[in-house]
Amino acid sequence: MGSWHHPLLLNGVGDVETIFVADGLVFTAGHDGFGVASVRTGKITRWMYSIEGTPTTFGSSGRIVYIGGGGRNGFSAVGGTARNNLAAIDTTTGRVTSWAPKFHRRYVFIQAIVPSGDSVLVLGEFVDSIG
Repeated sequence: MGSWHHPLLLNGVGDVETIFVADGLVFTAGHDGFGVASVRTGKITRWMYSIEGTPTTFGSSGRIVYIGGGGRNGFSAVGGTARNNLAAIDTTTGRVTSWAPKFHRRYVFIQAIVPSGDSVLVLGEFVDSIG
């Protein structure tokens, strides 16, 4: 017989549209929120609450997870450090890294994040006005 693994229950996530697994964590995002929990224990990470808003897009390289957002579901800071819908977090420490691309646009909508070696490809919309 296989071993039993408990389901992850993330309160406040709402409708889950995205599930991403990296470095022993499961990231979920949806219309009403997001969650980050340990795959092993099912417990929500404390550092999840340091994100001021809602990320919806994820990418990873080792213990670094890149998060993106935009529009209704976006974020403005991580751990008190300003970020415009794009940040990188060290999953071991739960701290935002120094990686902070500067966009010369007011509105940033991240649609995909693809790390590869020392580079990170970020796809999205970068505009000065909406509508």
